[in-house]
Amino acid sequence: MKVSKIKIVIAIVLLIVMAASGWMAYKNYNVTVTETIDQPVFNYQILPQVKSTFYLLENSMYEEKTLDDSRLIINKFVNNMNSNFKLDIITDEQTESTFVLDHYILMEGIFGEEDEILFHKTESISQNELNNQIEVKEFYQLNKYKIMLDAIMEEAEVFARTSFKLVYHLKGEIKRDDYIIPIDHQMALIVPIDQSVFKVVTENFEPLDQTITEEKVVESTKTGFLFYVFLLVALAALIGIIISLKLTIKKRNTHYDQELVKIDKAYGERLARLYEPMTNRYANLIRVTGVDDLIKISDEIRQPVFYYQIDTKEEKKTEYFVFDETRIYYFMMMAESTITLDNFIKKAN
Repeated sequence: MKVSKIKIVIAIVLLIVMAASGWMAYKNYNVTVTETIDQPVFNYQILPQVKSTFYLLENSMYEEKTLDDSRLIINKFVNNMNSNFKLDIITDEQTESTFVLDHYILMEGIFGEEDEILFHKTESISQNELNNQIEVKEFYQLNKYKIMLDAIMEEAEVFARTSFKLVYHLKGEIKRDDYIIPIDHQMALIVPIDQSVFKVVTENFEPLDQTITEEKVVESTKTGFLFYVFLLVALAALIGIIISLKLTIKKRNTHYDQELVKIDKAYGERLARLYEPMTNRYANLIRVTGVDDLIKISDEIRQPVFYYQIDTKEEKKTEYFVFDETRIYYFMMMAESTITLDNFIKKAN
């Protein structure tokens, strides 16, 4: 098989691959996929906050009579304290909720490097039912609890760190359709009353934002991975076709140029170039198979050989002529294809 035919076959195969890949890319552009998602059903928020104020004994250090919980506090000057606890529970309108807030004092003895609980004592302050909002204000004789803890340590003859906690324990449930969400959230304000200088610490007072979801199977369309694969194959095939065609045209042009060099080398002195192309109709136009034949006819009838050359991007060819009294002997060589006699006559018109 000739090289040109092999290139044509390759170009046809690449064309088929490009068409098939383009079709498969089109089929995979929008692919229906099934996936499981967590769809929100409802949301609830628990928003607690607490503020405390410490009442001071007479002293020469502070001009103030009270200090808030943002300050460093000298334990020796503290007499009493109060706290202001607020709680907002935000839910959807379709939900039902019932809550109980249990408020109590928790006193603890903490011992060892691992902060193990040595003892604890509790004292109930209040218990309140609520729906979505509550505010609890209480006053505490802090000095009384300091004396109580010191007495326990003295009796046991043990040195342990002690703390005083105001605990707010929220229990209840949120109902929505078939969902029942139990709530058990404990918050605490901690006063380390065994330290000479202390600062109040809070536990679990960060806003709590929870979204209840359910699994749901949904269908969606997206561009499939195979779309990009087949698109790349189609583009590669297109590039292959372009390269194959360029190589074929280049080879034809190279063959054309080589033939011109051979003709010029063999017969250059016997060729006369025409100023302009042949444009009239000639009934006795005789086409021959090559320049060699024109040379033989030229020798026979003793007439020169003329040629006209076109070398543009659109057209690249050389025409050779021998003029007799009633006939024109003709041969044309083109870079990309062989022209027929009929086409030449049509173009001459």
